[in-house]
Amino acid sequence: MSKYRCLKHNEIMAEKIVDRRIQPYCLGCTKEKKLEVDLQTYNENKEKYMKANERIVRKDFFDSTVIVPIKVFFYSLFWSLFPAALISDYFSISFVQAFFVTPVILAIITFFVRLYTYKRPPSVYPEPTKESIELVVNYEKEQNTKEAERYKNNLRKEYKIHSTRIDEVDKMDGFKFEQYVADLLWKIGFKNVKVTKKSGDGGVDILAISPRGEKTAIQCKRLKSKVGNSAIQEIFLGKKLNKCKIGMVITNSYFTKPAFDAAVKSGIELWDRDRLIEQMNKLEPQFSWEDYLASFYNLPEGQQRIS
Repeated sequence: MSKYRCLKHNEIMAEKIVDRRIQPYCLGCTKEKKLEVDLQTYNENKEKYMKANERIVRKDFFDSTVIVPIKVFFYSLFWSLFPAALISDYFSISFVQAFFVTPVILAIITFFVRLYTYKRPPSVYPEPTKESIELVVNYEKEQNTKEAERYKNNLRKEYKIHSTRIDEVDKMDGFKFEQYVADLLWKIGFKNVKVTKKSGDGGVDILAISPRGEKTAIQCKRLKSKVGNSAIQEIFLGKKLNKCKIGMVITNSYFTKPAFDAAVKSGIELWDRDRLIEQMNKLEPQFSWEDYLASFYNLPEGQQRIS
């Protein structure tokens, strides 16, 4: 995995994706630059920010000391109907006076409490500081790191394809594909690898001795669509006819679920596209994963590769 160090701050760089390329960047340099830009913007708009903030504070003060007591008045008015009847009887006052006295008293108390306990809210346009900038940059780093990891995972999938001849395999006809698979099997340790005749092969395209010394019958399927259950039935029969211990189906595509289930039950080994690419990668990668990954990096000045 490639890593880069900032020569100015002597720290390992973080990574982000810019225009579908990996861009190493230094957190220290990013914090310094962002603080400088944000301070400049703040100073240029300071008067506008202060006026806007004062409007917000005045509204907050009005809501706290006026609107809240009014709400308290009406809420308590709603719930004071029954207590008013008791108060009017006990204090020998009219029902109307008793009905309004409690809400008014509660509203007045709320007003003075809110007035003396009111705290000015923090500014919505605070002056940028190192601490505030660090919080923002560190959060962005977490998001950038996740995005970079997803991008690298996708690149690794692409590498498996581009680093082999699988695109050439997809263009082969059936017979050339059989010959290619036979050559591949021989290179990875199979012995006595032979491509059978085109007709009368009983569903077996290749006969070979596995690295474990077991006689193996192989059927090759070069297809654009998924391989179905019939291929499993053919190789199962062909394995018996050729007195083989192992049966295999190798394809540049994938298998349907019924084909996979049938293979499990009958003991047939399956090589789908991913397994084929995996075997091809062992023998004929045109370039390493590290070199492929490095080709997707943007490398500005002021950094040093350390791995």
